[in-house]
Amino acid sequence: MSNVNKIDADQLPDWLQVTPEHAVVTLTKPSIVNGVKVDTITMRSPTLKESRDSNEAHPKDENAAEMMLFTSLCTAGKADLEALSVKDYVRLQRGYFRLVTED
Repeated sequence: MSNVNKIDADQLPDWLQVTPEHAVVTLTKPSIVNGVKVDTITMRSPTLKESRDSNEAHPKDENAAEMMLFTSLCTAGKADLEALSVKDYVRLQRGYFRLVTED
């Protein structure tokens, strides 16, 4: 079996730290989350139930399902995540992908 798709810590971007329990994403600029100015956002690893619940709540809207899940995993308000730059939101998506994929 080939290890071509295996990702190790050396291949992570500088702005991302990943453990089996969480991902820490460094933002391109500070943002306000829950009334606090932050330069990183920590996203915990999701449970299967959380993933299913967000998809069941928004069966026809992948963006809404993702936002519901991310607000829970980041313990952040929807408005706070929506206020992120697109680049920082994409960083969250990439962090999530690393949390749910087997290396």
